[in-house]
Amino acid sequence: MINAWDAVRAAVDAEDLAAIAALLTGLDDAQRREVARELPRYLPVAQRAGERRDIERHQEHQARWRELAVQAEQEGRSVWELPEALGMISNSLVGARGRSSP
Repeated sequence: MINAWDAVRAAVDAEDLAAIAALLTGLDDAQRREVARELPRYLPVAQRAGERRDIERHQEHQARWRELAVQAEQEGRSVWELPEALGMISNSLVGARGRSSP
């Protein structure tokens, strides 16, 4: 059986806020102490990993945007006429989606 800290750490690594909340609200006193003991040491590690993933996501987003711009140019259209481009922009405006889903 997975211990409380391993489960919380896995949810943190997955950036799954819903799972983190569900796990934390279901912990007993001993499990809360376990997580409270481990979490402060792990947060800097998780933050660095999250920053790397954010950079990767941004680079992927930029690469896809460039692909769409080329596609639009080849079709003689504005990139703004492509539904995927509009979707990308609306997702960017909303900001972080909570990352509860990939």
